[in-house]
Amino acid sequence: MSFKGRNSFYSYILILWLAVFQLSCSSPLIDQNSIRRPSSAGSLSYLKIVDISDYRGESFFNFVNAGNGLKNKYLDPEFKRTFNIATKSSLHQAADNFDSSVYKKVLNQFAQQELSLDELAEEMASQGELTESSLPMVIGKILEKKSLSANSEKIGLEAVIIAPYLGLASGSGISVIINRDNYFYNYGYKAGGSKADVEKDVKSGRSFGSSPGHKALDTSDVFYLDEMENLLSGKTEVRTFYHSLLLILLACDNSEYVRLSVPAQTVLTDFFSIYTAELNRYAMTGFSNHAWQNDLAEVTMLAAFSAATGLVPGKNGLQKNRQHDFFAVGKNGSGLGETRSARRGYQLVISQSMRQLHPELAAKLEKLVGVKPGVDIFQAVMKFVNTSANQNNIKINSKELIESLTDYLVLAHDEADQINRSGIQNAYSKLKVRSVFY
Repeated sequence: MSFKGRNSFYSYILILWLAVFQLSCSSPLIDQNSIRRPSSAGSLSYLKIVDISDYRGESFFNFVNAGNGLKNKYLDPEFKRTFNIATKSSLHQAADNFDSSVYKKVLNQFAQQELSLDELAEEMASQGELTESSLPMVIGKILEKKSLSANSEKIGLEAVIIAPYLGLASGSGISVIINRDNYFYNYGYKAGGSKADVEKDVKSGRSFGSSPGHKALDTSDVFYLDEMENLLSGKTEVRTFYHSLLLILLACDNSEYVRLSVPAQTVLTDFFSIYTAELNRYAMTGFSNHAWQNDLAEVTMLAAFSAATGLVPGKNGLQKNRQHDFFAVGKNGSGLGETRSARRGYQLVISQSMRQLHPELAAKLEKLVGVKPGVDIFQAVMKFVNTSANQNNIKINSKELIESLTDYLVLAHDEADQINRSGIQNAYSKLKVRSVFY
């Protein structure tokens, strides 16, 4: 994205004036009405902006992974681009753009909160050009040298927590716009590709969703599952929520976002903030491992039924639980993948029940995603959506897939009681599923 008139003297003066104006108004890091504007978080650099609507007609998979997509054209080069750290006053002012918990978490890494942050900023001013790659190491060395750390035994972790805030406040990172009120910042994602380093690479990066419901926040799975449950346990916005999600997922079409309530916009923006991070990590592995974005999307679609009934896999089969119980801590990590086996067993029995109740609709979806009758349609859809070879078919059939899947999910929600009485509890108990619940 280029800034029109960037080389013009008068445009340059205008840019400086706008930067001062934004600082005085504590406005967001990005101006939603322009392609590229100075960051209110620091006058030393600019935030690059990518607008989803510029990719309308393309799948979200292509938005992230195409040659001119988010990862290859923006995130990978940004990780290596040099920048200078913002002034200490700009670092403080940047807090206005973030949820208060983000800034509080950053300050908690320092021995003397804002005083230590000021000292870090002053010391870093002499470091010259930095990169997203080098920033944590530089921060860690200064924390140790100046005794600024809140916990000297965790300096490495503290540096990793501090770095995204300092980087974004200094103008590094990529802002993805969904619409004028919803966007998310992406910072610190490694390119991946190396088999030797891939398990470290997939742990890199942070995305911060900003919406009418909250300022920029690196939403956790548990936070997202709780707000999603609050939304989908009701009956008022199920269709518009899923239809809006699928329009972006399959066609980068943000046209229905404005129809959503503030809570629904907030949930959906948090979804795409997390989903983008996980899809990018999947790409780091060469699309061979860690398809965590599928876990997130499957849980979200399954919630059409599970949030309506409150049924979630537990120690005694399907039982009343919270949606955040789909998140678990396992032997080798934590996340939605830890309950994948139990959840997909759940998805299978819901899919089979839906096929009995709505055979034509189920058959249509199975045909659209190229699977045999009676499979887990939630898993099948997301595997189809995030396979490179299917992107042309998605482009051709996106409208039919969006409408059919929306109808399917709305029916799963509206007929939840009937599905529950169809024998899913008994069918689930006969499955052999592996889960941390057992």
